[in-house]
Amino acid sequence: MISHHWPEGPFIESTPPIKASWEDSFLEWFSGLGIPMNEIKLKLGGLEYYHFSTLTKEHPLKKLISGFGSHQNRKVAALKCAAETLERIEMLEYFSKNLTIPAQLQTSNGWAVHGSKNQAQYKAFGEALERHLLLKSFFLHGWDGFKLVQKIETDTMTIFLNVGKYTYQGQVPILAAVKSKKFAGVSFGYGLGELDQINSSDFWTSAIFEACDRVLISVVEMKAAPTDNWIREELHYFLNAPFDFSVFKENSDPLFFELEKTLVSAELVTLDLGEKNNLDFPLYATFASGGNLIPLFTKKNLEPKTLAHLVPILKAHQIFEIPERHPIL
Repeated sequence: MISHHWPEGPFIESTPPIKASWEDSFLEWFSGLGIPMNEIKLKLGGLEYYHFSTLTKEHPLKKLISGFGSHQNRKVAALKCAAETLERIEMLEYFSKNLTIPAQLQTSNGWAVHGSKNQAQYKAFGEALERHLLLKSFFLHGWDGFKLVQKIETDTMTIFLNVGKYTYQGQVPILAAVKSKKFAGVSFGYGLGELDQINSSDFWTSAIFEACDRVLISVVEMKAAPTDNWIREELHYFLNAPFDFSVFKENSDPLFFELEKTLVSAELVTLDLGEKNNLDFPLYATFASGGNLIPLFTKKNLEPKTLAHLVPILKAHQIFEIPERHPIL
């Protein structure tokens, strides 16, 4: 049975998990924000799990805001959804006042919300690192930058579990890809885990749920993805466009993995949301960027200012060509 574990690893030494009382206070406070949270139960083979989601424009910036959370534990799933929604609210507010990066690169990648300042920073950097390692694997090697570890068959879908080529301090990026009988294309899920835990179920859980959620929910709701965001557009494209799943291949080369040696110190911007909202419990949001981390972007309609920002980062990693489309979203 898959269970939840607080992050461990080289990025953080001894931060204890936040007590349940903080989690309850956070969920109670979030419910008072007036953001509807939907709950459904999804089934993956013989496994049932909880999925929470939000979707709202009831915000001063009038931008579409959404959040998702899946887990076998109902409370953990709700916490994930609430935290993701809040990080996107904070992301929009921060970028509306701080032009630290070009608008085309302003996404929720590298953002995290948590009751522990250390955990918020750890999770934010971990997400930015995850997408960076995946992007570098694909930009430099295409699908050969991924190694198929396992293929799982269910009655309605096939799950391809892959890891990326580049590792950092013992961590490796995860790419789960789902083939469904309902759609011609593919649904992706992402993660970051300790390489020596690759055979444990916890290593894959988050990426599997993310990839499967989209297929299962789309089957239930049959709603087209919103078109006001390039990431949503690309997710919708990959789900519906025919995809060649033969690109996922095993690789027994003992030299497949390469260490990421090009990163320098990333910048961590941490916001005290407890103080901002006059809360009686701790709450922080962190944004991780810089340090030669490759940000999320699409090649379509890149403005000169955005290219000028990207080129030095890509050159640092010996990346000189950008594919028209990529699966890291």
